Formats: sequence, C-alpha cells, structure tokens
Amino acid sequence: MDKLYKPHFLRQVKHAMAFRFPEFSTHAVPRDHPMREIFSSALIYRIAVSARAAAWLVWEPAPGVERRFNVRLGWSPALDRLPQHHGHDARIYSLTGPSPEFEAASLELEQIEGKPAIGGITIASPWDQLLKVKASAPARLQQELQNKAFSEALALSDEDRATAVSQAIDNACTRIEAQLPAFIERLRGLA
Repeated sequence: MDKLYKPHFLRQVKHAMAFRFPEFSTHAVPRDHPMREIFSSALIYRIAVSARAAAWLVWEPAPGVERRFNVRLGWSPALDRLPQHHGHDARIYSLTGPSPEFEAASLELEQIEGKPAIGGITIASPWDQLLKVKASAPARLQQELQNKAFSEALALSDEDRATAVSQAIDNACTRIEAQLPAFIERLRGLA
C-alpha cells in the first residue's frame, strides 16, 4: 500500500475494530507458523463462535504503491487454526459463506456479497479521475488530466489522506456489518 496511506490504514483499522467489532480480538501469527507468509501483511482478528468454530476478519493492504485493501471473512475449527484452506480447490470460489466442505477458509467480502468480481476496496484519490477517461480520448486531453491529477495529489495534506482512508474503512465496516450476522449464524449451524 502507498506509504502515505498505510499508517492511516493501520491505525484506523485498529480503531474501527475496537469500536465497531469489539467482540473480535487481534491475532498475531507466530514467526514459525508455516502459513505466516500468507498473512504477513494482514491485520487479523478472531472470535470464538462455539467450542468448535471461530470466525475471522482479515484486513490486508494491497502490495506495492496501490491505495487498495482487501477484507476477508473466514472460519476455522478453533481460535488457534488460521482461516486457510490447504491446497487449491476451485469450489471455494462459488461460496458465499462457511461451508461444511471446508474445515477452514476465508472469502473476500465481495464474494460473500455475491458480486461478480473481486477487486478490493480503493481509497479515493485525485488519481481516480484518470479512470473516467476513455482510452480513445485525445492524447492532449489525457495528458491534461494526468497533470491535473498529479498536481491535486501533490496538494493533498496528510489530513486529506486520513479522511479518504477513514471513509473507505467506514464503508467497509458498514458492508461487513451487513454480512457478518448471517455469516456467523451459518458458521454456528456447521459447528
């Protein structure tokens, strides 16, 4: 994630989880865990749903300089078992919640919502205006918009970036709140 946005993202996810999902506790993957690399950049939260089931919320910043992050909801048979399915299984892409076919797994928020594409959640920026320009637009117009986006992005204050991150996380939390009760109820039904 873009280094100008990442500190805001990390701080605000922790704040949002503490106030909007206080029942979830943080989880640090041990250094010697075989799946540590999969979860290395993620903020991981978990809650015991029953004696035989745990629900997980995973916030993962995108790699590189993107202003994007992903949110996954997952399940596992215990708090000490990460929400990761071993091996590739294409059936997981058709799920919208916990399934008895998988002891542990995690699904993208968009997948749970039933959306046809998974692209993560983008943090707004002046650069987004470039996405509205058709590829067939004259080169002069494209260059003008690039220059405009560049100057507007340079003019952003740290507070502007924090506000953009806050809005994206707030939106993600609202979407999670809409899906979480049914997700947990479904998980309880499997346990």
